[in-house]
Amino acid sequence: MSYLSQFVSSLQFLEEFNEEYRAGAPDEDTLRDVLAELESRHDDPFYNDVLAAIRSLSNGVLAKYRKEDVVNKCHAVSQSLWETYNNIFPPEVKLSITVGNIIYKGKNLYNLTKDGLREIIKQGPAVVGSLDVHVWLTLEEMTVIDLSIIPTLVHRGELPESALADPILFWREGMESDFEFQPILVDNEFMHRVDRVRYTV
Repeated sequence: MSYLSQFVSSLQFLEEFNEEYRAGAPDEDTLRDVLAELESRHDDPFYNDVLAAIRSLSNGVLAKYRKEDVVNKCHAVSQSLWETYNNIFPPEVKLSITVGNIIYKGKNLYNLTKDGLREIIKQGPAVVGSLDVHVWLTLEEMTVIDLSIIPTLVHRGELPESALADPILFWREGMESDFEFQPILVDNEFMHRVDRVRYTV
């Protein structure tokens, strides 16, 4: 299934947790058509400029965290970038917090399912421990921005320390990469549902 199709399903999954979104949610065909149109424009100079700005903002966000906090707090780091982005860009240009799985060199790193994610959200904010989920951001033209997976893999010994020279991962479906992203839930309030972590704007 394509990233776009999974993203559409992830927005539909949000209807289980967000009554306001559910009340105004477009039907599946409309949602798919809108996102497909945006995805087809990913080479527009406008989006190149947006992504360059996101890279700059991401560097600023990461500079406020210790390396070990980036490894352990993908929710907070992603939330920080999302909040910073929305203070600068108009709401029409959407960047979405996305929860799901990452495949790295053919290995699923989190093995998250919808049922597992439902249970995590049902349990509410975690007081201790870490959540076995991963969070990244998706620009409306379907580019993934991940601020924590490279530091996480360096921490696990699966990437060399030198990879931290460029810790921000930009990914699009179809590009040559060791990574594959599989969204399950799009939810800009996810961190507040599951974690009592602090984040910095």
